[in-house]
Amino acid sequence: MKTDNFVILAALFLVLMGAAIGFAWDATRDTTRAAALYLDQCASCHGSALEGQSGWRQAVFDSRSAAPPLNGTGHASLHSDDMLLRTMMRKAWPGVGHTGPDLGAKYPDGEFEDLLAWIKTHWPKRELSYQQNLTEWAEERTGPR
Repeated sequence: MKTDNFVILAALFLVLMGAAIGFAWDATRDTTRAAALYLDQCASCHGSALEGQSGWRQAVFDSRSAAPPLNGTGHASLHSDDMLLRTMMRKAWPGVGHTGPDLGAKYPDGEFEDLLAWIKTHWPKRELSYQQNLTEWAEERTGPR
């Protein structure tokens, strides 16, 4: 009897989580494509649960440090959307950012925007709010970047 209750509660939990993620996700975005892109190109370094590699906090100045987590516990939320997208496409400033595969020519920009939006669905509200404010501030800046 207890096993039946557990199965029912687990199923209910999964349905509620799916609904919560669905409400948070922009209906115009394709979660399947973004998740597949992440698993295909990013998960080998950043982890299947976006947990990153151990030792990612150790500073390595040759741009070969371990991959940081993308689940909201790393430093991604400290960067604007523009910087994160540039980093993902390896268009970041010299010496800064991504050392993974050069995906910029392989995928259209819209894929990266969908991927970033999907990644951000895994962030806690606090980090997401901070990053959204930072992105708005960065977009309002004038002058060279």
